[in-house]
Amino acid sequence: MNPDITQTNEDILEARLQQTAQAPRLTPNYIDSLIQTVRYHVFPGTTTTVCCIELPNGFTVTGDSACASPITARNVTARL
Repeated sequence: MNPDITQTNEDILEARLQQTAQAPRLTPNYIDSLIQTVRYHVFPGTTTTVCCIELPNGFTVTGDSACASPITARNVTARL
């Protein structure tokens, strides 16, 4: 699929929220603009990936993911 042609679920949700929102809100684009660095670590021998996002104020946000089966584990999937 070409991302320039198709809309993602996030794009569809954002369009709906813009049509109905009645109060100021943070947009995905604004949040994305605050991300300074993104680092990933895959623990050897596992399907676990940890992500660390650093914000301009030095605050970090972490997240993790893991595949149920090592056969289907792909680094690119964990980063979506």
